[in-house]
Amino acid sequence: MNQRVLKILEFQKIKEKLADFASSEPGKKRVMEIAPSNREVKIQKGLEETQEALEVLTKRSRPPLVGIRNHEREFKRLALGGTLTIEQIVYLGDSLRGVQYLRDYFSEEVPPAGIENLIKKLTPMRALSQRIEEAFESDQELADRASPALYKIRQSMVQKKEDVRRKLNSFVTGDAQKYLQDNLVTMRAGRYVIPVKQENKSSIKGLVHDTSASGATVFIEPMAVVELNNQLRELENKERQEIQRILEDLSQELAENLPALEQNNYVMVELDFIFAKGRLALDQKAQRPEITDKKELIIDQGRHPLLDPRKVVPIDLNLGRDFTSLIITGPNTGGKTVSLKTVGLLIAMAQSGLFIPAGNNTLIPMVKEVYADIGDEQSIEQSLSTFSSHMVNIVDILDKVTEEDLVLFDELGAGTDPTEGAALAMAIVEKMREKKVLTMATTHYNQLKIYALETEGVANAGMEFDLETLSPTYRLQIGTPGKSNAFEISRRLGLEESYIEKAKSFIHSDSLKFEDVLEGLERERQDLSRKNLEEEENRLEIEKLKRRLNREVEKTERQRDRLLEEAKDKAEKILQEAKEQADLALLELKDIRDAMDSNEEKRLQQTRNYLGENLRGLNKKNSKGIVLEKVARPIEDVKVGDTVYSKSLQQKGEVLELPDKQGKVLVQLGILKMSLPMNSLTYAESDQESQGKVQTKSMISRKSKSVKTELDLRGKTFEEAKGQLEKYIDDAYLSGLTSVRIIHGKGTGALREK
Repeated sequence: MNQRVLKILEFQKIKEKLADFASSEPGKKRVMEIAPSNREVKIQKGLEETQEALEVLTKRSRPPLVGIRNHEREFKRLALGGTLTIEQIVYLGDSLRGVQYLRDYFSEEVPPAGIENLIKKLTPMRALSQRIEEAFESDQELADRASPALYKIRQSMVQKKEDVRRKLNSFVTGDAQKYLQDNLVTMRAGRYVIPVKQENKSSIKGLVHDTSASGATVFIEPMAVVELNNQLRELENKERQEIQRILEDLSQELAENLPALEQNNYVMVELDFIFAKGRLALDQKAQRPEITDKKELIIDQGRHPLLDPRKVVPIDLNLGRDFTSLIITGPNTGGKTVSLKTVGLLIAMAQSGLFIPAGNNTLIPMVKEVYADIGDEQSIEQSLSTFSSHMVNIVDILDKVTEEDLVLFDELGAGTDPTEGAALAMAIVEKMREKKVLTMATTHYNQLKIYALETEGVANAGMEFDLETLSPTYRLQIGTPGKSNAFEISRRLGLEESYIEKAKSFIHSDSLKFEDVLEGLERERQDLSRKNLEEEENRLEIEKLKRRLNREVEKTERQRDRLLEEAKDKAEKILQEAKEQADLALLELKDIRDAMDSNEEKRLQQTRNYLGENLRGLNKKNSKGIVLEKVARPIEDVKVGDTVYSKSLQQKGEVLELPDKQGKVLVQLGILKMSLPMNSLTYAESDQESQGKVQTKSMISRKSKSVKTELDLRGKTFEEAKGQLEKYIDDAYLSGLTSVRIIHGKGTGALREK
């Protein structure tokens, strides 16, 4: 895309916004190199990079992109075998630490494939990085621990400086104090000296190194410390030599790793660039556009990326499917030019690998070039009018344009006689239509509106104008031409009606009728739009209520399933208890059987078989789930508070609600509330009746365990035998014995006598 068009579209401002999100100066420089491409592979690669960066940024915090600098000078010096300065080595060490931080960051979670491939190309060089970090105190000074020799030299220097100061302090505090200008020790030319009054300089033997500006003070190095100062200077020379040796060693090691250092720097700058694209997409709430090789442009809720997102009005646009040329009309300041720039800028961003502020249905064609004639092209230097400047540009476009391009014309044919301008505009659009070039043109000419209505492959679009408030809404409406609304706007601004009527008299009646038709169409369209909006709101409300109802139904079904599961668990527990009791009873019967004759044993076996069949029946029913069986005498006139009994669930409960239309009543069964059919419930017995039956059954059970099948009355008196016999017969009856044997003897004949 040529630079002139990019300037018109203000693509430079997009790059500046993108650069603000880069973390380093090299990253910002890399951003400023971005440009639209017409190679699909390159475009898709750029979009994929942005996608991956956005994925990382939304899942995690920003990656640590630190230590990124322009190291070209350092790399050149290393390549030539030179020695780097302290500052240069420190900065390269910072870069190595940045590489390590980034590797550590992405070691916690595997990044997307493209970013992962870049991360794999980074070489941390931990040992070299640590050595540099330990060797330098700052970007101006080596640390004492940089080498053992340097540490030893600096320790000696500290001791030697102390010796010099101690010696000089003896002058400052001793007899020579009277000759001094100030009682202090200072330095001149790197040597320790004392300030002596000019008139006393002969009183202190030593070397004069300097004189004050006034000449009143001379700075003398006493002979007593000359040797110490000389020794100190020697140590300083050794320090410089050792520092130079360390820098040479580190530079040599860096030079040996130069290819890895250069690759590290390149990868870090690329990652900075990629994540800047992701951060811009996040900031603009932008989406990845679909790139197509078809000649079809679809903008879904596209927003101009440089306008305030809280105020910008999105546009919807399609071009290339049913028509290749679009004529946009409407009032001034209605947004026609902004619509053109929005389309051009979104295409430029997409073809640069950037996400665009538009909806998911946006489709960007692979255009080879975008041509634009937008804005005031008047050239004072070339003595060209606005019309002439536009035509120079348009002629250049017509010479170069192909069917693979997109053309944007702003106010086509303006700046000259309206009749001739409209004719020229129609001729240009017609030529574009014949070449099947995607074309968008703004105009005020009615002739172009009519041309678009009558010509296949050309469509009208209008910038919406609110007829109630007489102000533009900045919405683009495809299919309906816009109206200039000059009279309505002038009337609103206070122009007297007489002027407006006079102006209308100068307009051809056909033009007035056409404008009236457009106004009527616009009113109908706005009314229809309002109705559609109301219907959409109603539809959304219905959908909302439907979703809410579905949630309630799902909640009720979950509660029902939970209650049934709890009831089943309880039934299984009751069954298990019954089985345990039956097993105990069978064990007791087995013990009793050992003491019985064959007939009694046979009857006992029949009882055991009966119990076993009942237990198997219970197991079978339980395996199929709870079945609410009908009872012989179901409840009828039930009232709230009645106590009922569920034979299927073997539980008593209290009626909470009267029967519903399906004949079900809500019953409280312990901690459960269940809706049960009336025909599965009977009236429960009172607690006294229930207790009586329980006691009776308990007594019968005890009797059946203790009563024997024979009674021996031999040797008993009549009174004794009578009482025992009556009690035995009662017990035998209660225990269910069908026959018993009474043993009595002849004895003395006492019983016969009675």
